[in-house]
Amino acid sequence: VAPAGLVARLTGAEPAPPSRAADTVRAERLAVAAVMAAERALGRSPVELARNNKGYDLETRAADGRLMFIEVKGRVAGADDFTVTASEILYGLNNADRHVLAMVEIADDDSTAVRYLYDPFTDRAPEPGIGEHDRRLNWPKYWTLASNPH
Repeated sequence: VAPAGLVARLTGAEPAPPSRAADTVRAERLAVAAVMAAERALGRSPVELARNNKGYDLETRAADGRLMFIEVKGRVAGADDFTVTASEILYGLNNADRHVLAMVEIADDDSTAVRYLYDPFTDRAPEPGIGEHDRRLNWPKYWTLASNPH
């Protein structure tokens, strides 16, 4: 078994982008920071919750004063999939009109692109089955469904 990067370098082939960030904690921090900045640019005051909060990562207030719940997912550019926990899906389904999936694409230079998918799971991800802890979803398909934050 040889590392893909080494094989690509030796053969002159272009290596495929990694499906996961090498440093997931750093990628997570970059993603949260990007969404916090997007929320502030919209004139809102987001609050980051504890990392072990089940269901979502940030709270913010919509223009009408409603509390909104934001689940942040950050992936490197070119990623194929992302994972959502059963708790995240259930929270999203139970709070559909106030739940946002914030998707953050992270480039090699750590620049970010942020897209929001409002009510991300209704009619897209069925309620988790008993004993189901998490689920992998297709990043490009969800990215296409998402739009600029508003």
